[in-house]
Amino acid sequence: MRKNLRRTAVMIAAALSVAVPLAGCGEASDGKVQLEIFQSKTEAIATVDELITEFERTHPDIEVEQTSVQDSVTVLKSRLAKGDVPDLISLNVSAYYDMAQSGLLADLSDTEAYQAVDDVKALDYLKGAGQTDQALAVPWATNAQLVLYNKDLFARYGVTPPATWEEFLDVAETVRAAGGTPFVFGWKDTWPPMALANSVVASVKPTDLLAQLQEGETTFGEQDEWALATEKMLELKDYAQPDVWGADYDTALASFSDADAAMYVDGTWALPSIEKANPDLEVGAFVMPSPDPAFETKVPAGPDSYLSVYKDGPHTQEAQEFLDYLLSAPAQKLFADQQALFSVRDDVQSADPLMAGLKTDWIDAGRTATYSDGFFTGGTNYQAITWDYLSSGDQSAYLAALDDDFATYGLKK
Repeated sequence: MRKNLRRTAVMIAAALSVAVPLAGCGEASDGKVQLEIFQSKTEAIATVDELITEFERTHPDIEVEQTSVQDSVTVLKSRLAKGDVPDLISLNVSAYYDMAQSGLLADLSDTEAYQAVDDVKALDYLKGAGQTDQALAVPWATNAQLVLYNKDLFARYGVTPPATWEEFLDVAETVRAAGGTPFVFGWKDTWPPMALANSVVASVKPTDLLAQLQEGETTFGEQDEWALATEKMLELKDYAQPDVWGADYDTALASFSDADAAMYVDGTWALPSIEKANPDLEVGAFVMPSPDPAFETKVPAGPDSYLSVYKDGPHTQEAQEFLDYLLSAPAQKLFADQQALFSVRDDVQSADPLMAGLKTDWIDAGRTATYSDGFFTGGTNYQAITWDYLSSGDQSAYLAALDDDFATYGLKK
C-alpha cells in the first residue's frame, strides 16, 4: 500500500549513504540455507507466511524468515546503516529510486522471475521510478486508486456511480441533502491528501510531465491542468465529514467500513481491510472522473511494491529461487487475490468481478496514469505540501512549493 511512503524513502536514502555490506542469513544448525525477506506490507504478513510455507514444502533445504514490522522503516534504516542487508527486499515503489541507485541490488534481467512478468508497463514503471534501464527489481503486483462506495447507501440515496465530474458532485450533493456524509477523509495523516491529489490530477496531467519537468520545459506553476486539479480537490473537501483533520487513515477506513459515509478515496489494497472489518458491507468502486471533460478519465495505477535480491548475499541462488517462486502463477494468484491486487502475469486473473472489471476495462485498456508522487525522491515534502494546501486553500503557494520541492527532490535522470 502507499502508506508512509516518503518517510520510508528518505530514511532508506540516509541509511544507504553509510551502508557497508556484511554477511546476511547463512545456514541453520540443521544445515538448511536460511533466507530473509524484508517486506513492508504489514497487512500481507499472513499471506507471505502462507507463500513461504508452500515454498519450503517444495524446497526442503531452504528456510525463509519474513521481516515485516510496524516500524519497518526504522528497522531497515538501522540495518542498512550497519550493512546488514536482507537477502530479498520488497518496498513500496516510491522507495525504489534510492535502492536502485545504491548498488546493492542484483540484475534480474535473465531470471525466471523477470521473464514471468507479462505486464511490460509495470516493468517500465519501475525503470522510470528508479531512473535506470537496469532490471534491478520486479513488480510483485499492481494496484489502482479508486473511489470506493457503499452500494446500500447509494441505493438509499438513489444515486449511481458517476461518469463525469459534474455527476460526481451531483452524487455528493444528493447524499448531503439527504442528511448523509458523502466522503470520509483521514487527513490527520499527511499521506491521504497526497492520494487524493494523485487521483484528481491523474486524468488531466500530461503523460510526459515528468520528462518536461526534468528538462525544464514546464513547472507545476505553469501547468493549467495541475491548477485545475488543485481547485477540484477543494470542491471534494466541502463534502467531507467535519473532522477531516482529526481522523487518521485507519479511523477513516474504519468509518467507511461502518457505513458512516457513502464514498471513500483509496486503493484496491484497502478492500481486504474493509471486508475484514465488515464482511456484510457491499462495496463498489468507480474511477474518479476527469475534472475536465476535455480529458479522458484515467485511473492512477502502477506497481504496488517491488521485489529485489541483494547481489552480495551469501545465498543469492537460493534467494533467486524464492523470487522465481513468488512470480510463479500459483504464488501470484494467492498474493493478488488475498491482497486485492492485480497479478503481473497474463495467465493469472481475479475471480472478483470488481477486480476483474477494473483489469479489463482500465488496466488492460491502457486507461491509466502514473502516481504523481513518483516524480520525487526520498526527501520530498509532497505529502506535507499537499496537506498544507488542503488546509489553507492557497493555490499559488501550493504550486510554488511543489516547484521548490521538485528542484531539490525531483527524480534526476
